Order: sequence, then C-alpha cells, then structure tokens
Amino acid sequence: EDEPDEEWKENMKAQIGLGFQNMIADAKARLEANMKSITVDPRSAEYNELKDLYFNEFHKEKAGIQDFAREEFQHALGNERVMRRLSRGGTIDNTVLGSMVQEQEAILAQIQRENKRRDSTSSM
Repeated sequence: EDEPDEEWKENMKAQIGLGFQNMIADAKARLEANMKSITVDPRSAEYNELKDLYFNEFHKEKAGIQDFAREEFQHALGNERVMRRLSRGGTIDNTVLGSMVQEQEAILAQIQRENKRRDSTSSM
C-alpha cells in the first residue's frame, strides 16, 4: 500500500505546522501593533472600522498561511506515496519523476549556495 497511515499524516501535519508557527506569530504581532496604533476613541465608529480592518487583514493572512501549510502537506504526502511505491518496486510517471529530480536539484543548489556563502564569510 502506498498510502501513509494516520500516524504518519498527523506527524507530518505537526511538523509542517511547526514550520509555519513563526509566520502566524508574526501576523499576530502585526495585528497587535496595528491595534495599539489606533489613536481614536475606542467608542467611535472609526475605531470599530479600523479594528475590523485589522482583524480582517489578520484573518486573511492567517488563512493564506494555513492554505500554504495544507499545500505543503499535500506535497509531502504525494512524495511519500511515490517513495513507498518505489520502495516496493513500483513505477512512477515520468512527469512525477522529472518533478522530483528538479526538486532534488533545487535542494542541492541551495545547499551549495549556502556552503559557498559560509565559506566566503568564514575566510574574511
């Protein structure tokens, strides 16, 4: 079976969620800063409009982050299915294989860039 079990899925969701916690925290910090920046009377209509605007912005940003996390999970799930299929001797579509190769090449290129940057800063 190529489908990961529920434990794998829950662990992956938790792992991905951890990666996005900082983004959610940043969005919340922006909301709090925006709320503190309101200088009009809290009983005024303008205050309520600004408050609604800032909360709506926060909720949109949070929803976008959550959508991105769901996409990340679906991508990881797809990769895991492919890896399981390959590990049991199955085959995969050439398009999927090409996509995986490109992804691995991008990761390698990123690692090489980081190594070059690290080497150049350590030699100074």
